[in-house]
Amino acid sequence: MRIVARLLIWFGYAWCVGASLFIGACLLAIGLKRGWSAVQECLSPFNKLNVLVTILALSPGFGAIALGEFLKKRGEAKTGVPQ
Repeated sequence: MRIVARLLIWFGYAWCVGASLFIGACLLAIGLKRGWSAVQECLSPFNKLNVLVTILALSPGFGAIALGEFLKKRGEAKTGVPQ
C-alpha cells in the first residue's frame, strides 16, 4: 500500500500542476486574443461556469492526494511505523 499511496500523491500533485499550467495558458491565450478585459470577465467571481469548470479540472488531483494521504496514514496505523 505504501507504493500505491506514494503514486497517488505524486499523480495528484502532477495533475494539479498540469491543470494549473493549462488553465494559465488558456487565460494567456484569451488575454492575447481578446484583451485583458476578457480575462477579467473570465476570472470574475460571478462567472459561475468558470468556477465550476476550474473545480472539476482540479478535483481529480485533490482527490488523488487525499486518497494517497489516507492510505499512507492507514498503513502507519496498521504497522505503527511512519512511512
